[in-house]
Amino acid sequence: METIGSGAVTAPFSEAENAEVIIVIGANPTVNHPVAATFIKNAVKAGSTLIVMDPRGQALTRHATHMIQFKPSSDVAMLNGMINTIISEELYDQQYIDGYTEGFEELKNKPRNSHRNAWLQSVV
Repeated sequence: METIGSGAVTAPFSEAENAEVIIVIGANPTVNHPVAATFIKNAVKAGSTLIVMDPRGQALTRHATHMIQFKPSSDVAMLNGMINTIISEELYDQQYIDGYTEGFEELKNKPRNSHRNAWLQSVV
């Protein structure tokens, strides 16, 4: 998995064209990175799935396959809920985890509260 928009990542915006799924979280590329937004829109036109996760409405939402509008300041809770679901339902690729990640077992073995996902529904 690669990301665009972070100074520490080397993936060019044009890589959006090769993505099956693009997730935009808490960013507004249409305003802040219009060139990136153009690549994202073109990728969607070519068949990529776009998921926008943001507390605000934004122009890129018109192109999104899915829009998850969460309450302001609840992004960490939402991401933790996603991690919890991915781990508890085993929605991850173990071969990828083994080859490309560090610390997954520690994350996987952290205690989880069963009420987290129910609480998460109240913030999205």
